[in-house]
Amino acid sequence: MIIGYLKIGTKFIISTSVVTLILSIIMQIMEPIIPNRHIDTLLASIFGGILTGLGIGIILLKGATTGGVDILAKLINAKYPHITLGRVILIFDFLVIALTGFVYKNIETCLYSLITIFVSSRVTDIVVYGNDKGKIAFIISKHNESIANDILFKLNRGITKINVTGGYSKSQNEMIMCTVRPHEISTLYSIIKANDMNAFTILSSADEILGMGFKKF
Repeated sequence: MIIGYLKIGTKFIISTSVVTLILSIIMQIMEPIIPNRHIDTLLASIFGGILTGLGIGIILLKGATTGGVDILAKLINAKYPHITLGRVILIFDFLVIALTGFVYKNIETCLYSLITIFVSSRVTDIVVYGNDKGKIAFIISKHNESIANDILFKLNRGITKINVTGGYSKSQNEMIMCTVRPHEISTLYSIIKANDMNAFTILSSADEILGMGFKKF
């Protein structure tokens, strides 16, 4: 949490604290309500992983974390964008489970847990990244320079400037083009809004993005 505050900022810590608090309260409330029925352990591992992945993915999309290893995943992903959040979470969770298995000598539980974290990490990546899909943003503004700087240094994404001419006004301007992941859209909107409320922005879907910061060739 301290590293997250230093590297990402106050908003991240507040949102993560809220998520952690809500998660803890809901778990306490739901535990006595949900019937204690025996189900197949393999089914529990798979569907538990699916639900966990969905939850973590939605939280990460909104710029928060659950207060666990996904904090480390977010920090590592910020520095190395080509390493997906789900993959980092999988690595750290695997280390935790391996250590647990070594201490408690319960191999069977560890194997089922590995199934859960593998499914969870895959679902998380699908929710956050949409199977390598991304978004292309075209931005025209009178404050292009400040928007471009914020995208470069706050969002850590590259930009391309394209010279454009207004069809009606005939005025010359520059249009910013950048590609982002789905979970970065809210941050991009915040950057644009903070610099120019009247910016003209087009957001388009990209089925696949290859290159630095995205999928490798």
